[in-house]
Amino acid sequence: MNQAIRKLSGLLVLPVLLAALLLMPVKAHAAAYECTAELPVTVKLNGDYDEYFEVTITADDESYPMPEQTTLKIKDNRGGYFTGFYYTEPGDYTYTVREKTGDTEYMYYDDVVYTVVIQVTNAEDGGLTYQVYANRDDNPEEKTDSLTFLNTYTPPAPVFLTIM
Repeated sequence: MNQAIRKLSGLLVLPVLLAALLLMPVKAHAAAYECTAELPVTVKLNGDYDEYFEVTITADDESYPMPEQTTLKIKDNRGGYFTGFYYTEPGDYTYTVREKTGDTEYMYYDDVVYTVVIQVTNAEDGGLTYQVYANRDDNPEEKTDSLTFLNTYTPPAPVFLTIM
């Protein structure tokens, strides 16, 4: 009889263990999913000058995914993209974007600094999706999804001499 009780208790323990495993909370993890993001940047120019402008990006945390290129060379009044951000987990990833100051005489280079948040979330289809938010350092309350730098070229007016 003692052996029968052991067999019966062994059979009862198995369903209890299975039920406990099924009732344990499980944290969903989206590591099996991925998304790639891109960040558009535009450089505008007031004035007439032929120059490529450099825009750089740095991650606020060295563990954050970075784009394929961390410096863009953009011709005046055109745009470019930081591409190749590769995300496998939801989260808010912050970056700093600024234009490098060049050395062209009479050129005012925009010194605005953008704080960019790439917000990665779970998508309805089970994958990941992203949104981009940016704030200018000179207007931190206003969010934008476009990064625009405005440079101005203002050479002095030519002086004409009259010879008599």
